[in-house]
Amino acid sequence: MNKFYREQKVELFYFTSPYCYDCWDQEPYLNKFLQLYEDYIDLHIIMAPCPSGIEDLKVSSLPVKAFRVFSAIYPGRSLSFLKFLRSAIFDEKADLSCQESLEDLIQGFGERAGEILERSVSDEGQNRIEEDRKLAQRFEIKTLPSFALVQQGRRALVSGRLEEEVLEDKLQEILGFKPEAGKIRELGEELRQSYRLYPRDLKLLYDLEEDQLLDYVEEKLKPEDYRWVDYEGGFYLEVNHEKL
Repeated sequence: MNKFYREQKVELFYFTSPYCYDCWDQEPYLNKFLQLYEDYIDLHIIMAPCPSGIEDLKVSSLPVKAFRVFSAIYPGRSLSFLKFLRSAIFDEKADLSCQESLEDLIQGFGERAGEILERSVSDEGQNRIEEDRKLAQRFEIKTLPSFALVQQGRRALVSGRLEEEVLEDKLQEILGFKPEAGKIRELGEELRQSYRLYPRDLKLLYDLEEDQLLDYVEEKLKPEDYRWVDYEGGFYLEVNHEKL
């Protein structure tokens, strides 16, 4: 398959928030979809407030601003960083409104925390959030997660709970033909990019059953490249930072 030129690609706007648990729960489907159809899609992650109002006080919080600045600097790693933020918020119960905690987290992700935080607390952070808010209003976003697929005046919107097939159908509708699926990243590369993989990530990406997870990881990775981490809600696979 010949890759699309950039102007031919479908713009995929993902409306979400680090504090949206439903988004985090559904993101493995998005990750797989993006890998299969990356040749057809340009992803834009847009920060939007939860319509319920629960998050009204958090929509302009430091983690939200830090994500927007991070995604401007490292757009190719934005989805992985968002997942890393959510893991800290939901699994580790971290208070990322504390600048020191957020700085430690960004450094743990391997990027320049000082520059990101400095830009986040400046006018740039608030300006980027305001840009996202206007875009959410333009698309009349009422539910998180929501996805807007746009190409040359054609538009499709997907809201609420997500399954991979739903986005595939909308992509085909926008393109006017059935796109050719690509390949899923090998486990080693996926772990290096994501830093953490949960059982739901592994099962969906590699079509595994629960009892196949340990054997699959042992087969695909060297023992010194990863570790299993237990937490209150279960366990996850984490990259060995010393090997990065």
